Parts: sequence; structure tokens; C-alpha cells
Amino acid sequence: MFGKLFGRNRAETASQAEPELSADLRIKRGAIEQGRAGDPLIVAKVGAADINAWLMQAVTTERGVHVESLLVALGSLGGFSCQLAARHALCTMPHHWDHPWAVADGADGRRYFLGDAINHYALEGQYSLWSLAAGIFPQISDRPVPDLGAIVSHVVGTIGGGGFGEIRFPPGTSAGDDPINYVRHFWPPTRAHLDQLGLVPDDWPPAFGIAAQEVLTLAKDVVDPAAALTMIVESAVAMAKLDPAELGIDAPDPAKGG
Repeated sequence: MFGKLFGRNRAETASQAEPELSADLRIKRGAIEQGRAGDPLIVAKVGAADINAWLMQAVTTERGVHVESLLVALGSLGGFSCQLAARHALCTMPHHWDHPWAVADGADGRRYFLGDAINHYALEGQYSLWSLAAGIFPQISDRPVPDLGAIVSHVVGTIGGGGFGEIRFPPGTSAGDDPINYVRHFWPPTRAHLDQLGLVPDDWPPAFGIAAQEVLTLAKDVVDPAAALTMIVESAVAMAKLDPAELGIDAPDPAKGG
């Protein structure tokens, strides 16, 4: 089954068209609204199912879903969502973190975004992308969880250089596109769908974290779980620092309060 589902040839860049809304959209929105008070992750669970359904379709080739493309696309969009969630949060509670926001100009001419707010959503919060994605790891592998510090250090070391956003794939594997292009092409339709479901920015990172749990579990017999989790997190950490303006994506500016 998964040999068909997770094909190995390189994925073509998917259509930029907005994904069709599912027929049960209103039911899902109702479940979200009813469940918010009783289950802090109900929104993430509903959002994750739709994120994965959309991404699996987007990276499907004639041989099935291309697993490395799915992992990198999921991580890239998840990381980018962490920065946007941080931007929205900082516009309403700018003093919530000690070192909330920083902008760095790279030698490559790019602007990079850092700070405690992004780290909260991407790496450190109870329901951060990393906390949720890594939380499933002991259930799918007997190996130690990949070293988050080493992953972050590697990505930070590429800031301002030509290697920024390049993923360290296991030998003989690759994704169909670069993380920045997955954000460029997939974020607008993904964001539109999350909006239709009724998810707010604070919901996005945990939704991607739950989505990562599901994909890691499905792919555990196809790709080494440690390598798969590393691909997701390297993509996420890099794209959490990307300048939305570089892609023409509107985003709140914490320095201006919105």
C-alpha cells in the first residue's frame, strides 16, 4: 500500500490553484467551535487532516505521493506559519516575551526574522511544531529523537549564505522542490483553506505539528523516522526565518503594531 502511496520519483511543482473545499466544511467548522473548550488540540486535529489531504494531493505523481516532497513541503509551510503566528501575536501582546522579535540582514541581501515569539511557536511551546512532531517519535522508532540543538545550529549557520534552505537529505533521496518554493506556491491556497475552516493564526503551528505526527507515522516503514523528522524540522526552522515580502506575501509587522 505505502509503496504505491509514497512513490520515489521527483515530484512536479503542483498547481497553484486554490484547493476545492470539502463538502463537509461546515461540519468541520462546527466541530471546531464545539470542541475548542474541551480539547485544546481539536482545532489542530481537524486542520491537520485537511493540511495532509491537500499536500498529499499536491505532491502526488504517477507513482503515488512522493514522501520526501511531502515531508519538506509540510515542514516548510509549518515553519512559515510559525513566523506568521508570531507576527499576529506580537501585534496584540508585544511584551509577552523577553526578546520577542529581531530582524537580521544577511550577507546575501536577504532579511531574516528571529526571536522568542517565533521560537515559541516553532520549537519551545507546549504545542509547538517541534513538540508535537517529536512527541510521536518514541512510538514509531527505537532510536533517540534527533538532536534539536544540532538541527537549529546547522540551519542558523546557513543564514546569509548560499546554503540557506538546503535540506540534508539521506543519500539517494531528494524533494521535488526547494522549501522556499513550497512556501511560494503552496502557502496561499493552504492559508485560504485554513481560513475557510475557521483556524486563526495561533492554531496554525499546532495543526502542522499534528499533521507531521500523521505523516511520520504513515511513512515510518518507507523513510527512516529520524531522517524524516530531521527533514521536516530543517525545513521548518529555515522557513520560519524567511522574509514574507520576498515572496510577495502580506504579513503583519510587529514593529508597526499590525
